[in-house]
Amino acid sequence: MKVAESHNHLYRHCSVSTDLWSMFITLFELNWVMPQSIKDGFESWCCWKVDSTIKKIWKMIPVAIFWRI
Repeated sequence: MKVAESHNHLYRHCSVSTDLWSMFITLFELNWVMPQSIKDGFESWCCWKVDSTIKKIWKMIPVAIFWRI
């Protein structure tokens, strides 16, 4: 019997999500540790201070990753 994957696994730990997160973290040259939960991830992502020219894009990155998965 297969066990259902949790949201945390799907959006943080599976190979597709890990690759997508890594791509964005590398693209923006970040030093970031993956938080324990999706909620913590959103909260920490929103707290980053980014340049106003990319602020809208920055806020959409987690949404884009979740949509892709």
